[in-house]
Amino acid sequence: MALVNFDTTNKGKRVELVYTNDPYTSLKPGVKGTYEGCLKQPDGRHQHCIRWDDGSLLMMIEGVDRFNFIAKKKTISKGCRI
Repeated sequence: MALVNFDTTNKGKRVELVYTNDPYTSLKPGVKGTYEGCLKQPDGRHQHCIRWDDGSLLMMIEGVDRFNFIAKKKTISKGCRI
């Protein structure tokens, strides 16, 4: 029996939902969440585990559902000259 692999490389990164066809979720495009990890199946399928800001946890199926990682905004600090 082959084991699955849970990859946490991107754990903690923020994501935004683009599309899901899951008929049992109330999540809408634009909702944000936190990436938990990727469940890599032995047959090559990937399921991305995301904890959404509404408290729900929904696996996004690669090739079916879509989400984007949100780029962190860079903070520019300017020094003061006196």
